Amino acid sequence: MNKKIIIFGILLVIWMGVIFFMSSQDGDESGKTSSDIVMLIITKYDKLTNASFDIIEYHHSEEFIDKANYIFRKTCHFSEYFILCILFFNFVMAFNKFKILLCNLYSVLFSFFYASLDEYHQTFISGRGGVFSDVLIDTFGAIVGLLLINLFFFFIKKRENYSKNIVNYKKMT
Repeated sequence: MNKKIIIFGILLVIWMGVIFFMSSQDGDESGKTSSDIVMLIITKYDKLTNASFDIIEYHHSEEFIDKANYIFRKTCHFSEYFILCILFFNFVMAFNKFKILLCNLYSVLFSFFYASLDEYHQTFISGRGGVFSDVLIDTFGAIVGLLLINLFFFFIKKRENYSKNIVNYKKMT
């Protein structure tokens, strides 16, 4: 079996496990984890920028922390599926049986279905709930991941073609 298939398969399963683990935390634990990270970021930012007392006071207000925590949590959703989709895309590409367009389609569908299952799974966790808007954020993260990896492949292909043209030009002269 192809080493790439094994490596990307293992990375994919590990990442799916990370997502499952994060979704298995109860509402209080999940909220505390993200709030602690947000507070750490805010505190580091205030120190780094030498923030005034008024700004620090605003950054530690409940309103600001709630907004920052919400943005952080949605960014995490986006990022988890950004990575998942890239891993799945590479896993499927390793089989060398599919065209890139099909790999893109399979990757988005896989990410959408895993996000849907993940949200459904959260309905069984205390203090959590499944929200379709999170599935949409997850899927959007997957699509952005695919756009970036396709750009990467486009530039690699373009560079290879450029190199071939240089070699052919040197042969002609």
